[in-house]
Amino acid sequence: MPDTYPDTCAVTGNGAGVLLHRMAETVEVDLAEALLTGRLDGETFCAARDSCSACPEAARCGAWIEAMPSATPATPHYCRNRSLMARLRG
Repeated sequence: MPDTYPDTCAVTGNGAGVLLHRMAETVEVDLAEALLTGRLDGETFCAARDSCSACPEAARCGAWIEAMPSATPATPHYCRNRSLMARLRG
């Protein structure tokens, strides 16, 4: 993941940051660019990462990402960060 992610987020060991980043890539959202341009602030990024971390659908989400042959316009309906991804993609 790029070095542009906020270092104010506590590091978690469950891979939530990786899953969030992979989801963003899958729906064609550049989190690093959004952070650099101010479309996404550090607090919102950390909240999204934490939301992903607490999601009971993490395994399902990973499988969904793997099943996507290419970029897709939206996250699955159960994604806790669906509205954020839609806003950043928009």
